[in-house]
Amino acid sequence: MAPTFHAENRDCGGPNDFSQAVFVVNFEPNTTYAFRAEFLEGATGVANTPFTTDDNGNAGIGSVGLNQPARARVRIWLNPNGDVTQDPGEETVLDEIYVIDEPCTGAHPEEPGNS
Repeated sequence: MAPTFHAENRDCGGPNDFSQAVFVVNFEPNTTYAFRAEFLEGATGVANTPFTTDDNGNAGIGSVGLNQPARARVRIWLNPNGDVTQDPGEETVLDEIYVIDEPCTGAHPEEPGNS
């Protein structure tokens, strides 16, 4: 199975209908990565965190509370030193724009031409 990034709605029916729980599946087992989400619309700021996958290559990364549609650039890279800075030689494994455009749904990759 291919390594996959997921962001799923975690607070449907409340004021934060666009909130997301973030996790990965099928990455390299027992490996340290770093995650960065830079919000481009609908929220401000940057979320950074290192994470280590379990024996199956899965990991929960965290969550974000959102009350409106949002768009973010998501990057994940190999991160053996466990910090939140991508150093030379730390390979990028994901670099993509994700959008949350409907309440109570998960984030999905932005379609080409939508910006």
